[in-house]
Amino acid sequence: MCSIIGGALMSFLPTTNTAGCLAGIYLTNAVVAPLAIFYNVSIPRFHVKIQMLTGTPLVDHGQRWR
Repeated sequence: MCSIIGGALMSFLPTTNTAGCLAGIYLTNAVVAPLAIFYNVSIPRFHVKIQMLTGTPLVDHGQRWR
């Protein structure tokens, strides 16, 4: 929601309103900057879960054939 408001401020305010444009930039970056952090935290955890979900049946299947 912040990025939508920030984009609207930057798009529809006149360029002479520097305070409004600066607020729009801050609101937009408040969402964009943490996304990289959220992705870096969530992707490895998701990757480990996928490995556990696919690796366990494969190991279990290999143990049955011995």
